[in-house]
Amino acid sequence: MSGKIRKPTHNIKKSVQNPNGQNIADKLPLRYGKDAKFLIVEGTNIFCGTCAKKLKNDVRSVKEHLDSADHLKKSNISRKKIKYSCDICNKFYSTEASWDNHLVDLTHLARYNNLTKSRKGLTEYECLTCSLVIFGDEESTQKHHALFANRRAKEIVLPKPVLYLLSSRAFIQENSEKLLKEASKAFNSQDNEKEVCVALVKVLKEYYPQCKAYPFGSRLTGLGYCDSDLDVFLDIGDMYNGNHHQDEEEQANIVTVVARTLQKHKNLFSDINKVDVFLDIGDMYNGNHHQDEEEQANIVTVVARTLQKHKNLFSDINKVAGARTPIVQVFHKDSNIDCDISFKHGLSVENTTFIKLCFDVQTILISTLLYLKEWYASTNLSGLSSYALTMLMIFYLQTTGYLLSVKDLRRI
Repeated sequence: MSGKIRKPTHNIKKSVQNPNGQNIADKLPLRYGKDAKFLIVEGTNIFCGTCAKKLKNDVRSVKEHLDSADHLKKSNISRKKIKYSCDICNKFYSTEASWDNHLVDLTHLARYNNLTKSRKGLTEYECLTCSLVIFGDEESTQKHHALFANRRAKEIVLPKPVLYLLSSRAFIQENSEKLLKEASKAFNSQDNEKEVCVALVKVLKEYYPQCKAYPFGSRLTGLGYCDSDLDVFLDIGDMYNGNHHQDEEEQANIVTVVARTLQKHKNLFSDINKVDVFLDIGDMYNGNHHQDEEEQANIVTVVARTLQKHKNLFSDINKVAGARTPIVQVFHKDSNIDCDISFKHGLSVENTTFIKLCFDVQTILISTLLYLKEWYASTNLSGLSSYALTMLMIFYLQTTGYLLSVKDLRRI
């Protein structure tokens, strides 16, 4: 995000506006202003109307109730994160409870009594600009002003590409249709994905007779484009459910073998380093076998070596055995597709199946997510994968009633 520089103006007020007031609400700090409407005073008794609860008639007890999880939930109030600073003790706190404890601490009270003659009007203030509570006097507030006077605050301004993408409804509609059309080309060319999987299994049968290849990811859900990588899970034996070959070393060995094998077929594969394919090399789909690190590393090594023997099929073979999920990256020449081959388990394949089901039930999801991905890329933010964005969008539509829950989807 970019920022326009502006100087902050600090709005500092005394926390308690009417300390001599008869009503308990008058004695509450400004930061509890939203809660005053929930308090009912009847003589010397005080009640919380929202929680239907009688409270002790003192400020600290009332504050403790107002900060309780039960009251915050029932009143639908969210508290700002507030910091606390005692200027006369030079101490800082982060919770209301610790702040209240400090104000009755003997050391604080002794210092307060010693300073009352030289520093008049010691009391509690709140800087509404900084969400900061200050115990002190006017000298303390002036010090706060001076401390932050030369600091420059940033006014958040959306980057131009983001504003451009959100310029009008007509623009959003037009570009959504373009993105959907482009993604449809990749989705409708799944024969290429099948061709890659067939080639991988054919080459790797030499080392893993039971191996199976499962494509997954954005190209299969409809969220990918023609230049998107293909993800493949390679099951070399009872790995789909995560029961075997799951440790790091075994995964690294698998990556090495696959990479070497693919390099023998460079007429079919090159750039052995990119599309995501789950390759089942034998009962791995459910993750029951070959799941430890050593086994996974071994599988990666074997696969890479095997692919390197097939230079007529594959090229640019690269094993990434040390990653959390070891993979072999490869380029399949005939289909002109980059692939990432993993060997852990079939969860990603199942995730793809679930996402496709959601798209079938709520068709607006695809165009919305394609545009959301485009928008996210333009924000210069990082940290969220395409899968994470997809799941967030699915969850949002489920909670707003535009998509069935997982329980209901399973009945379809």
